[in-house]
Amino acid sequence: MGFIVILVNLAYLVFSQVVGIITYFSLRKIPIFAKHTRKLKAFSFVVFLVVLLAPFWDLIIQKGIKTYYENYKMNYTINAYPEKDENGMIESLGVDRKSTISTSSYLINQEDLKELKKEYDVSNFIEYYFMDSFKKVKDAKGNLEIKYNYSSNLGYARVHFDQVPITYEKIKDETEFKARYQVLAKTKKHHFYEETVTEFWDKKRNILMSKALKVSFPVQDAKDKFRTKYLVWWMSAAGGSFELGELRNNSKVAKKLFGFKL
Repeated sequence: MGFIVILVNLAYLVFSQVVGIITYFSLRKIPIFAKHTRKLKAFSFVVFLVVLLAPFWDLIIQKGIKTYYENYKMNYTINAYPEKDENGMIESLGVDRKSTISTSSYLINQEDLKELKKEYDVSNFIEYYFMDSFKKVKDAKGNLEIKYNYSSNLGYARVHFDQVPITYEKIKDETEFKARYQVLAKTKKHHFYEETVTEFWDKKRNILMSKALKVSFPVQDAKDKFRTKYLVWWMSAAGGSFELGELRNNSKVAKKLFGFKL
């Protein structure tokens, strides 16, 4: 397998060189180009590079965009901090699904709900989107059993940490948030990338405390591209596509504001 991979990539490298060489000798036959040998060689080399890098043209553009964001757009400003009680806890928090999601396994029993509570310095309640779902059923012996459903999400729920025992209730979506502090995100799709701006709000004081940014670089029809099929398909054992990693500072901003990461 490794030998085939090397062979295919060498073949494409040779093909690119051949195109450059053909370009050079073809243009040299034309008198106007024959007088400028050095420039003709440089042009032929450019043709070679263009052909060599052609399967990755969109990634090259995305890399340029990513570099720009890394250098100029990923800084953030804290306009205000949340109010905390004597235990260093905020009163309530709502986070929409574009910002982060959690697993529904936290909601199974009191032990798991207490583990969820340990992760956040929130005194009253949190509102989160929970992926997957479950139901409690009894087996033939009457023992309680948990049945997971990975094809259906539980959705938004409000978890009351201030109640004993801890309880939760399902809510429709982020429009039903009641939390004082809310983390809300909006995504804008561009041709070569997607930009998600996350806003951290104090709804009681109507203050935008800070903004965070996530930039991702999805590739359209990635599995059907020439490079995926023939040049870089070995990079994923599952046959996935070769893509650039995303940029994000959501967790940094959340840590700075609340003292915990989302």
